[in-house]
This record gives sequence, C-alpha cells and structure tokens, in this order.
Amino acid sequence: MNINSYVCGNDDVTPKPDPAPYWRAASMVGLPADASGAGQCLVFEDSKPGLTAARASGATVVAVTGHARVDMSDSGLCDEAIVDYRGLTIADLAGWM
Repeated sequence: MNINSYVCGNDDVTPKPDPAPYWRAASMVGLPADASGAGQCLVFEDSKPGLTAARASGATVVAVTGHARVDMSDSGLCDEAIVDYRGLTIADLAGWM
C-alpha cells in the first residue's frame, strides 16, 4: 500500500467526471481499481464533475458545500453533505461507511 501517493489532473488517467481517477486512487492503496475497490472508500468532493466521478466510482460520497459555487447536496450525487471539515470526527467518518 502506498499512502504517500495522489492522483491529479496531470496524470495519465481519464479526467473527472469519469470515475477513473478514483479507481486509480483505490489501486494506490491496495484496493481493486474498480467499483469494488472504490466502494471501500470515502470521497470528499466540492464540484459537480468531482461528485459525478465519485458517485460513478462506487465510493461513499460526501459533498463539501462551504466553498462550492452551486450547492450540490440535493443533487443525488452524494450520500452526505457538510459545509466544511470543522468538527468532523472519526465517528462521523465511520458512520458514513
């Protein structure tokens, strides 16, 4: 497992709103590079392309609405919504998974 890796827009992966960046990230931490792997992941996103990609990947999706231009919390693209990360606890994360 490589926890010091990341996926960014410069990588050779189909960009969001395709789920490929999330599948790549899942593979980087030792999970299958598909919906079964991403299904074990919790994703925080703040944009429509990101939420769309995360939802399509199979992950549990949390919309972060505090800085978003458009509130996507009622879009059907997320399982939970938060304004920002303040006050977020491990119990919150565990409850969402």
